[in-house]
Amino acid sequence: MKVVDEVLIPPREGRTIKVLKDQTLRVTDVEGEQVGDMVVLNLHDKRERYCAWLSQQLQGNLLQFSTLYSNPPFMRPMMTIVEDKVKVHWAGASMCNRLLLEKRGGVGRFGCNEILAGILYPHGVEPHEVPDVFNVFMRMNIFEDGRRENGFPGGKKGDYTDFLSHMDCLVGISACPDDLDPTNNFKCKSLLMQVIENS
Repeated sequence: MKVVDEVLIPPREGRTIKVLKDQTLRVTDVEGEQVGDMVVLNLHDKRERYCAWLSQQLQGNLLQFSTLYSNPPFMRPMMTIVEDKVKVHWAGASMCNRLLLEKRGGVGRFGCNEILAGILYPHGVEPHEVPDVFNVFMRMNIFEDGRRENGFPGGKKGDYTDFLSHMDCLVGISACPDDLDPTNNFKCKSLLMQVIENS
């Protein structure tokens, strides 16, 4: 295993990293019980990006699937999970935002939506174009009556998930700032992104 790039994401902040075709992105839960909102875009054509509903539709599961597909009309595999120490993720594209946090009592707070908008803007992505997210390490409880609620996060200290890239990608992750419910067990922590060159 050869790490060719790595970026530490401090609590309540976001960072981007480039992952080339056939490289692996490892996302590590550094301290445990921290969720990350991850966006994946085609590095060379940012109109192509991860699409949650298509990925769920093609693989027939709201909570768990292995391949992240891009949006129509592209509809191509972007990344595939190849190793997963956590196996708890939410693929439903939801991200916290200032309105949701205000509803929970966090007035004047930025959510993952605003954080991602900030880190993607230098790459030519406008705030209204923030893509769907794949919520790494996030537990979502879905009930028979259609309700959903955030559960406690799935990752423990040092747990990681590896994504094999099928194209050159720009990946952005927000270390979720929500400490108002169980999403991050009421405390925000760091995440680590590493790009691994596969031999």
